[in-house]
Amino acid sequence: SLRQARSARLGALQRKVPPVHIMLLWILSFFILGAFPLFGAASSSSLSSGLSWKSVPALLFGIITFADVLTKRLVGELLQPVGGAYNVDEVLNVMVR
Repeated sequence: SLRQARSARLGALQRKVPPVHIMLLWILSFFILGAFPLFGAASSSSLSSGLSWKSVPALLFGIITFADVLTKRLVGELLQPVGGAYNVDEVLNVMVR
């Protein structure tokens, strides 16, 4: 039927992220978050402003950690089949009625 053909086409377009991509995201974040403190400790440049040289790498580490956690939470939320913030269950229930 036409409805089944449309649903098959929509299902083909909306493929989920393969598990290998999630694994690569975790490996990438492990290397980034593991290497950043090492590079921050190696740099000993002094700043002319009132900030100490230790506060700039700490700020950058906080920003990179926030971006990493936000990315992983967003991808995890998008992969949830039921519920969550980016789900269309409620809209589909209204459309089907």
